Amino acid sequence: MAVSAEDRRRWDRQVEALRLADNDEEGTLEVRAATLEMVNRRRVAHGRPELNTEGELHRRARTLGLLVDVPTAPR
Repeated sequence: MAVSAEDRRRWDRQVEALRLADNDEEGTLEVRAATLEMVNRRRVAHGRPELNTEGELHRRARTLGLLVDVPTAPR
């Protein structure tokens, strides 16, 4: 079975999206504020209280298993 050109384009887009998402940069203050704002809009839409700080967002993500602390090797 041959892979279609459209399937290849879809996978190329997926690979690029994963490459861009795979980083440890914190982002600019504007991006981080926009992320918290977007999360809060969704929380309110689902009847959940807003998170007040980025720290609350991180704690919630850890609680849900969406964010893990990865130990780093000594330098």
